[in-house]
Amino acid sequence: MIEEKFKLLRIKKIELENYNNSIFERRYRLNFKHVEIFFEDIFSIDSQTLQDAYLNDIHLDNSIDASTKERLLFKFLSNNLFFSCAVTFFLCLVNRLTFIKNSMLPSKYQKVAFVERNDTRLYPRLKSLFKDGDLESHSLDIKSVKKVFSRGVRFNFSFKNLRLLIAEINKSASIISKIAPNQRYLFLKIFALCVFYRRFYNSIQGVDFLIDSCDNCYSPVQDSLASLVKIKLILIQNGGRMSLVSYGYVRCYMFISWADMYKNLIVGKIKSKVYLSILSQSVSRSDSKSIEAEFKDLYTNFDFLIVEQLTFPEKGVASDYSNHKYMLDRMINFINKNAGYKVGYLCRRPRDTKDIELKSVLLNNDALLEKNGIEIIENKFCEQAIKKSKVVVAIDSSTMLEAFFVGNMGFIVTNKLSNYMWLASLLTDDFISSRESQEVFNEKIVSLLARNVSSIREFFKHHNDISEVLDCIKSAEV
Repeated sequence: MIEEKFKLLRIKKIELENYNNSIFERRYRLNFKHVEIFFEDIFSIDSQTLQDAYLNDIHLDNSIDASTKERLLFKFLSNNLFFSCAVTFFLCLVNRLTFIKNSMLPSKYQKVAFVERNDTRLYPRLKSLFKDGDLESHSLDIKSVKKVFSRGVRFNFSFKNLRLLIAEINKSASIISKIAPNQRYLFLKIFALCVFYRRFYNSIQGVDFLIDSCDNCYSPVQDSLASLVKIKLILIQNGGRMSLVSYGYVRCYMFISWADMYKNLIVGKIKSKVYLSILSQSVSRSDSKSIEAEFKDLYTNFDFLIVEQLTFPEKGVASDYSNHKYMLDRMINFINKNAGYKVGYLCRRPRDTKDIELKSVLLNNDALLEKNGIEIIENKFCEQAIKKSKVVVAIDSSTMLEAFFVGNMGFIVTNKLSNYMWLASLLTDDFISSRESQEVFNEKIVSLLARNVSSIREFFKHHNDISEVLDCIKSAEV
């Protein structure tokens, strides 16, 4: 059954790629030669990479998330010739007259830089591997990359730069006048991306590898720009619930994925010299024996583990408070009618949140759990808890997939499967609870304990160990 559904996903992927290509041919191909020449002259970006960047943005336009007010406003304004010329003039000024001072010192070791994000759970394990004297690691904050006057910005008004500025203004103005109004938005967006990221990559010249845990925010041109200064991009898969309609065209030196299957399912393909599948960040992040020993001292193995990323009020696709209330009601009723099962609860949200409203919800939630004999687990034990639970009951969370990755079983509670849960669509209804009766819920939960899911586990297989990241970095030519 899962193989048949996988084939359907592959068909959907191909349909999306064909749709993106048809939009590109119909809307952008006519004047694309002028755009190709411009980006080749200014940024040394080849035609195929540029086309991939266009396809990536066309693909993003299929997503509901892409229809932000800012994006729609910029699209509307870019139809105006004066506005588009003004933007290109500004970008030319930034590109030719500003730079960021390089703070990287010479070193006899290979330099590895980590981009700091809110969710960097795999970084500690990687950094621990690098402490062998052969590599030098750094942390980078890129929040200010697209700010014109961020810290470290300097100006260069040399005669050469002024001459290049005038030539670039003329070239960009010529492009704006030649392409159709509805083509200007993507030209301006990719132009801006190239300007700010080339400046950033130049500022960290000397770094050999740049590692980022947010792979879905990268454009294909960024790999090309980084390569110009001999920086190799290493992207870590950001989540298991990546939507087919808002994610694709991944270009980098090394891609660190959850499982082998992603390479065959991502729209526009994952083009990388090295592809490793090492499980998700949640079940790969900690190899600390002390953490594992502490978990064993505090907790026993669980029949059912409830995992969620509770946010209140409802914010985003991954945080549905109504699903939280539905899940608790169903699980508590199940426990009351089926005594003897060991049930744990883990909230991936920090308990020390400053959000007063959320803190109140968490406290009330904890009281309800304790009253009904559900054990509360600290979120630092997420990896161990997933591995030590027979069934992971996830609320709009990719942990239901992570359970299969470690050889256990996943079950998802959701109001409606979103585009981000496309992998869950590979599973039958037996693994999904969506606004059904308590009796049906109970039957599904109990049946999972005796279910043979070897074929599903095989589908979620991975072939690599995290240590191979270090091996690939050491063997790479720099």
